[in-house]
Amino acid sequence: MNNMIPFPSPPRMERQTQQGKQRQANPMQAIVNQFMGGMSPMAILDRMGGPQVQQAKQIIGGKNENQLRDIAMNMARQRGVDLGSLAQQLGVRIPE
Repeated sequence: MNNMIPFPSPPRMERQTQQGKQRQANPMQAIVNQFMGGMSPMAILDRMGGPQVQQAKQIIGGKNENQLRDIAMNMARQRGVDLGSLAQQLGVRIPE
């Protein structure tokens, strides 16, 4: 018979666990974390699935850095996104 009394986890640990779950629940944050951790964009896409991912792989496959930058800028512009502001929020630098 187990006579041990279960103690609740300290609030700090519980808060950290909840924050970790929130980070994991945000797919964009997970992608950014993988990229910032050194994973290549193609490797990140390989881990994902779905028709949009396959389309993205077809669009970026075989392109050089300048072509990829132009594609990203055009896509962002079409959607009304300022890549400079987005990069600043994510803490990344867009190569010139």
